Amino acid sequence: MLPAQMPQDTFSTHLKVCYEVLLYLNSRLAKLHSGDVLEFVSDDPNAVDEIANWCDLRGYSLLSVDALPTAQWRFLIRK
Repeated sequence: MLPAQMPQDTFSTHLKVCYEVLLYLNSRLAKLHSGDVLEFVSDDPNAVDEIANWCDLRGYSLLSVDALPTAQWRFLIRK
């Protein structure tokens, strides 16, 4: 098991993961340094597949995906 990653930025939304949310995520990651981690929290049940595919396409590392007790998903994404 990898040690816990401390995110350098956090973004949470109740919106469905769509083009606008992904664009905003991309702009947040653009402000980070290479190797930095962004925490993204979403309550969209489709977020798991959407974020995994988006990370693959953009070249970001999806470090972890966790189901939270609040019926949300927590993603750690490394730039």
